[in-house]
Amino acid sequence: MTILALDEVSKSFGGLMAVQNLSMEVEGGEIVGLIGPNGAGKTTVFNLISGFLRPDRGRIAFKGEGILGLPPHEICKRGIARTFQIVRPFANLPVLKNVLVGALNRASGTREAHRIAAESLEIVGLWQKRHLLARELTLSEQRKLELARCLATKPELLLLDEVMAGLNPQEVEEMLELLRALHTRGLTFILIEHVMEAIMTISHRVVVLHHGEKIAEGPPARVAEDPKVIEAYLLGAPQEVG
Repeated sequence: MTILALDEVSKSFGGLMAVQNLSMEVEGGEIVGLIGPNGAGKTTVFNLISGFLRPDRGRIAFKGEGILGLPPHEICKRGIARTFQIVRPFANLPVLKNVLVGALNRASGTREAHRIAAESLEIVGLWQKRHLLARELTLSEQRKLELARCLATKPELLLLDEVMAGLNPQEVEEMLELLRALHTRGLTFILIEHVMEAIMTISHRVVVLHHGEKIAEGPPARVAEDPKVIEAYLLGAPQEVG
């Protein structure tokens, strides 16, 4: 079943075309990697899907229903949650309260929200640190906290924007194991990531953007050998957020 569909989606900022006629589909249960060099439009795509931006043209549908024009909190209620390139916890709130913010978006009351928040923290391994302030966590823990906050909204589709950025190899492996565990729970993922070994390992399919256009799509091994991808990205193009 197609859980997400983008049809000829475009977005420009002044004279800059950030996303050009992008069409892609994500099937339920897939892990899709979204990669590309500087300014490729990756984060813009996430902002369009999650309602932070509205496309100039095109259509975005989630589970067959159009979501254009819906505010981010309504899109979240429908089952799409996202993380950000730069972690954005409520730094001076305890870890548990950070996750309660997410849980209250879907829970019927505070008791249910507490149960959901506790479950989410258990899943990511932060329950023992629930009373710490978010700013007291390591970067790796803050990324897990952001993931827990997403899980507390009860999503079906997670948009993960560089959840492994800044992590050491051991922390990257821990994050991969966590994502695999979440996948076994039935979650669907789209991942933006510059840790190429990680994204090529975990993704079922990879979509490559360059100057806002899709230039390749397919299994990771095949995409990695595509001459257009090698020229645009894999041969040392500057790796920056897009």
